[in-house]
Amino acid sequence: MLIKLFYQLFKGIWRSLDYYDGGPRYNTSYIQCCGLGTVTDNLSALKKHVFEDKTFSLDRVLNALLKNFEGEELLRQTIHRVVDTAGHVRTELILEIAKRTDLFLYDLKMMDPVLHQRWTNVRNEKILHNLKTLAAAGAHIIIRIPLIGGVNDTDENITQTAKFISGLAGGKKDVHLLPYHNIAQNKYIKLGKSDDFETLREPGKESLARAIAKFAEYGITASIGG
Repeated sequence: MLIKLFYQLFKGIWRSLDYYDGGPRYNTSYIQCCGLGTVTDNLSALKKHVFEDKTFSLDRVLNALLKNFEGEELLRQTIHRVVDTAGHVRTELILEIAKRTDLFLYDLKMMDPVLHQRWTNVRNEKILHNLKTLAAAGAHIIIRIPLIGGVNDTDENITQTAKFISGLAGGKKDVHLLPYHNIAQNKYIKLGKSDDFETLREPGKESLARAIAKFAEYGITASIGG
């Protein structure tokens, strides 16, 4: 039961919705361990700049946080800040966040709005609009594509995606391909449960190579992982 619960919670990432916006199949009301990656990044930054390199004192960092880095531009630029997002948020909100962010890791799953609705429960017009807006605003963006065999690794979708990315304002955008894996399949089998494993499959090496080559045709550097 615990394995199934955790799988369903993290499965919500694919649906382009935050945990608190109904992304997971099962929402809960108990104390949750969310944002562990962010906490780890923050502690790593403190370890390096305060305790190892001694670039800043701990008091200075704490005071800067309390003032939202007002008057601490050097410190703000030294501590790199990254936002990982599916882009399905209000445009004014993401632009406000961009003022305080060094890098966006932006998920781009599928170009066809109808198929996007089918697989994620939301259409993608807002996602594409926000990506265009961020690019036009000069934001530093790395585009990440969770590539799933039989879903969004088709030649048509990859071509449409490459065309869209190549038309974004600013410099060339790097693309990170995140191959789907079915590591949870055996756990489901042991539990006597079924899920989407017959539909969702890992993209093969040839599929990944075709995607990388297609992006290269549009002057885009695509790599696996990231």
